[in-house]
Amino acid sequence: NRYQGIENSIAVYKNLGYFADNGGWLQCLDLNTLEPVWIYNVTDDTDSTIVIDEEENEKVVLYTACEVDKQGEKGLSYIRKMDALTGQLIWEKSYSCYSKHGERPNNGGALATPVVGKESIQNLIIYNLARHGGFNKGILIALDKETSEEVWKLEIENYSWSSPVDIYTEDGEA
Repeated sequence: NRYQGIENSIAVYKNLGYFADNGGWLQCLDLNTLEPVWIYNVTDDTDSTIVIDEEENEKVVLYTACEVDKQGEKGLSYIRKMDALTGQLIWEKSYSCYSKHGERPNNGGALATPVVGKESIQNLIIYNLARHGGFNKGILIALDKETSEEVWKLEIENYSWSSPVDIYTEDGEA
């Protein structure tokens, strides 16, 4: 099966480990017993590392996003916010992206770790999506963590697989 393997880093919260595989499955394991806690179908291969956020109301959530690979040369990159403890979907947003199959495949969608905003941008999750808007284009998007609405976007002339970086002043301004 060409979809076996894991290409993202594990995210850990207390005794729980989170990772997604090339087949499109997001998994939560109890690291003490190595037993599955929950499993969720995220549609496609996931290279983007899952990030965890503890919200003010003491709810623990995770953000995950897939690439466009198994779907073919055009598909949807899904960005999802989920309850980290139960695996329940909180919200989902999708973006059309391209992929190249064949001898030298080249995927689009979410391939990099997002920024979980802090300080002045604590309400944002920021993703870089490759091959959105055209095969050689991309987009950097900031979504409201609560509603999934786009707060801002930056269309990029060339695609990027790099993780965005957040920088803050001493006063907490991003």
